[in-house]
Amino acid sequence: MAPEDAERLTSVLLEFQDVFRVRFGQDPPVKVAPLKVHLKAGAVPAKSGLRRYPPTHLEFLEKHVRELEDAGLVYRNTRSRWAAVPRIVPKKDPGDLRMTIDSRPINACTEPMPWPMPNLKVAMAVLRDSKVYFTLDWMKGYWQLPLHPESQEYYSFMTPIGVVTTTRVLMGQSDAVTYCQGVVDELFGEMIMHGLLGWLDDLLGIWFEAASEEMRVLHDEDYMVWQRGLCELEPPQTAAELQQFLCATNWMRVKIPEYSALVAPLTKLSDIGAKAAASRKKTALARVSLSSIGWCEDHAECFESVKTTLQRMVPLAHPDPDKMVCLYTDASDGFWGAIATQVPLDDLELVASEQRHEPLAFLSGAFRGASERWPIVEKEAFAVVELCKRLEYLLIRPGGFRLFTDHRNLVYMFNPLGASPNMAKYQAHKLQRWSLTMTTFPYAIECVAGEENLWADLLSRWGSPSRVARAAKMYKLALVSPLQSRDMSGFVRLHASSTATAAETAAALMEWFSLFGVVKTWVSDCGSHFKNEVIDAMRRMFGSHHHFVTPHCPWANGTVEVVNRLIVRTLKALCSEMRLKATEWPSLLPLVQSALNQQPADRLGGEAPVKAFTGLGATPPLTGIVRADEADPKTIDWVKSEMAKYMADLAIALEEMHKEVKATADRKRAKARASRTKQRGVKLTKFALGDFVLVARALKHPGKLTLRWKGPCRVVRVLSHHLMEVVQLVPPRETTLHHACRLRLYHAGGRDVDEDLVAQIAFGDEGFYVEGIEDLRMHDGEWQLKIKWMGLEDAESSWEPALSIYEDVPLLFRRWTTTHHDEDGVSEMVEDIERAIGHPL
Repeated sequence: MAPEDAERLTSVLLEFQDVFRVRFGQDPPVKVAPLKVHLKAGAVPAKSGLRRYPPTHLEFLEKHVRELEDAGLVYRNTRSRWAAVPRIVPKKDPGDLRMTIDSRPINACTEPMPWPMPNLKVAMAVLRDSKVYFTLDWMKGYWQLPLHPESQEYYSFMTPIGVVTTTRVLMGQSDAVTYCQGVVDELFGEMIMHGLLGWLDDLLGIWFEAASEEMRVLHDEDYMVWQRGLCELEPPQTAAELQQFLCATNWMRVKIPEYSALVAPLTKLSDIGAKAAASRKKTALARVSLSSIGWCEDHAECFESVKTTLQRMVPLAHPDPDKMVCLYTDASDGFWGAIATQVPLDDLELVASEQRHEPLAFLSGAFRGASERWPIVEKEAFAVVELCKRLEYLLIRPGGFRLFTDHRNLVYMFNPLGASPNMAKYQAHKLQRWSLTMTTFPYAIECVAGEENLWADLLSRWGSPSRVARAAKMYKLALVSPLQSRDMSGFVRLHASSTATAAETAAALMEWFSLFGVVKTWVSDCGSHFKNEVIDAMRRMFGSHHHFVTPHCPWANGTVEVVNRLIVRTLKALCSEMRLKATEWPSLLPLVQSALNQQPADRLGGEAPVKAFTGLGATPPLTGIVRADEADPKTIDWVKSEMAKYMADLAIALEEMHKEVKATADRKRAKARASRTKQRGVKLTKFALGDFVLVARALKHPGKLTLRWKGPCRVVRVLSHHLMEVVQLVPPRETTLHHACRLRLYHAGGRDVDEDLVAQIAFGDEGFYVEGIEDLRMHDGEWQLKIKWMGLEDAESSWEPALSIYEDVPLLFRRWTTTHHDEDGVSEMVEDIERAIGHPL
């Protein structure tokens, strides 16, 4: 700054030095009409009791209230019928505190006052041609605003030294923000939007003269600091840090082309973290580590890409009324993007690539939910409508604007001269409603050839770093695929496979066709192992028709969906009964297939699927227990005529049986639907003392064959018809309280706890019993406990994650931490686990 400019600035500051403050003083409020609060009809006084504060907060509160009282901002009021409660919150600086008032009870009783808040994007338009800026901030802005004497009692608050009533406006009042903005507009009048911008107690001054060389050097240095700060920014470690990073970058999204697509991986990970924390609050997200919810190299690269893009942000121009605004939009399957630019009027006759475009805004978004299934024409139209809605403050102008698209259908739909004002209501399709919305904007739409529409490509290249395409990771999935079933008979054939691929599906289909002949109609979902070139080639070879059911509509292929549910349920029961590992399910498929095909079905009129499909006699699972009488062999001489007659009778019998089966199935289905329609309420099972029950457990990431029911346990206390206390039958014999809907009867009372029952409990617990905890250590950043297993030697003790031991045997874990709390590392481990689970042990 030049010496004469510095001297001038010093004289101005000294002349008005009485308006500057760093702490409260004996100053009157702003000379405006005080805020008068209007209560709702029937409002009653809101009263709150005194909180229990820690010593540091109590000392700060007493000191702060006395400062306010000395400055004349509050006074003692022992007759007040209103009393809110103050809360002490920490500031950024360590040890620095702030007093806030919980005004929610009184806010619920007041009628809010309307006042227009300035739109920051619109206000930025006044910065055109400005060079120098300065900022001003009120000292304790709300404490300078007067509160009407009739309204002061409403905002009294309870303190350790008595009830205190304020004479000024409190931050947090329902009318505080609108009143403060109204005071700013009243004080500065015509200066607002003409050299001065005001947002509550923050002011931005604008100077339109050229900046000095020192100001330009300072700007360059600030830009270098900004660049260096971005380079040194470390990747986030918790979900709270990731949320803060996304919120910060979202403020600058209008300067970043394709912002939504750029941060999509981080946004998806942030949503996963919010679900894991069951909240989007910072305190809850801080307990969720990103490494525990799937942070990988792809997210690290996305984080670096965002930082690189921020360093290359495109500077936006201020709107110029002497230039033409041009809009360019683009949409893909998952995202949409748009650019608003302005060009000199002299460049309108030139090719778009040769015009001098100045960017005004970049907008982008993602298609989620139902919008992902829109056709491309609707996605292109949505990008146009959304862009016009968000940039309305730029587009409503005397000269209108120009809209460019490479989709000819949009030219017809959004032609302002082609829309009919007499459109019937039944024709109000989504695109037609959008076109009616566009009639409020003055624009001219033009279609450009795809090879000449460079701006769609510009959306993903301007200011964005190049992205490296990565191959998707391969995950193995144990499944039964494909499930082949005849809809009429219900006959199934199961094919075990570790992967869902086209080759496995083709092999299973060929096996079916080789045994039972080619089927001319195939029905399946739209899975990639069904909908591919290999299966389509087979379909053409056999001359069959492949029908794909509607996505997310399981009832469209209900027969197979029901059998799928039966398969999973049966495999769970067999694995539990035979005490097999969940990975050994393929060995049980023949048993499951036989049970499904041989068991008589009500929908088939008491016939088994194997008989309805092949005509062969069924062998139900109970055949091995209840045997029929031995057959009496007889010798029968069949002649050809009798054989032909028998086959003809058999064909007629099969046809009649199929008709009867179909009629019975339709009748059963209609009866079941009518029964479900009439069903009212839920009946819970009643349990008695001594009953053995299974207890439902919540699994974060359960496998398809993982047992959901744990136990059995014994009912030891019945609190009501719906609440029971149960006790474990094995150490540590923990007693827990459960609702009846979370219990299932295993065996009625009167049974002893024998070895077989204990073995079944051990299988349900999926492991061994913990006899004791021997030691503690920190290994690779994880707390681990040395576990002594019941029935195993000391040499077989193993180190297990402490959090897993707490989840499996919480009672034993609490006992050990209580008795060993003085040992090294125990208290630190307890603090880490409490931070991870979000509540005290």
